[in-house]
Amino acid sequence: DKGGGEFYQLYRYDLADGRIILLTDGKSRNTGGRWSRGGKLLAYTTTRRNGRDNDIHLIDPRDPRSDRLLVEVSGGGWGVADWSRDDGRLLLMEYISINESYLYFADVRTGARSILTQKGGEKISYASARFGADDLTLYALTDKDSEFRRLVKIDVATGKKLWSARVDDRVYENNWGNGPRCTPTVAGENIYAVSGNGRLVCLEVNGGKLVWSVDFVKDLGGKIQSWGFTESVLVDGDRVICTPGGSKGTLAALDRLGEQAGESVAAVREREALAREQATPAPPPSSPWPTATTC
Repeated sequence: DKGGGEFYQLYRYDLADGRIILLTDGKSRNTGGRWSRGGKLLAYTTTRRNGRDNDIHLIDPRDPRSDRLLVEVSGGGWGVADWSRDDGRLLLMEYISINESYLYFADVRTGARSILTQKGGEKISYASARFGADDLTLYALTDKDSEFRRLVKIDVATGKKLWSARVDDRVYENNWGNGPRCTPTVAGENIYAVSGNGRLVCLEVNGGKLVWSVDFVKDLGGKIQSWGFTESVLVDGDRVICTPGGSKGTLAALDRLGEQAGESVAAVREREALAREQATPAPPPSSPWPTATTC
């Protein structure tokens, strides 16, 4: 944007020749870009149509002329949450207020929109939604049936909750809105989520049972910034990479599996090194008297 106006524009940077090409119109507000799983299409929101409503557009950044309106909406609280694994559907979120939001699907080919979390009755907040590995389920953070945000697994076909699990029993509050600030990370048989207060949980995807948890502040020396902890952890092999910040380091690598799951790799290595040092017998004290070899 320019001058903090938040009228963001999308550009393409060509690695081959260094050219920077404007993809949007240079005037509207364009946000929330999400790459398709195949890496060819970008879904984003734009106010291009009337300066107010956040319509959903698709573009192949290699060809700016490919830009097309996919879903016309009403309101400025719309965003693209995720692509399905087969790139056939988008998961959309409509934000009304901190206490009310809704999840939708959009067909990438036709633009047909369908609601997953029905309107009417009690107002419920959903956030940080993403598809499961099989496209038959999705995960989201919600305050449904709870005072605190919980991670839920939802059946895509019926919208029914399959399980719900606590992420934190504290609510992080500030001037930018309360609640979660991360999208869950799914890896194998586990799913990972972080609360605004810095509690990282590892849960089983089947049933939501807690496997392990880590507190960024208490366990890793992290420090909460004014906007809270706002990250989705990275899973790399048998490591979970997170950014607690603070006196013990900006980044931390945690063991993902096994007996030391949830522990800092650095802390484990330090403890093992200390154990080896303590297990090594100390050399005998030297004697001030001459030995037989020096007489």
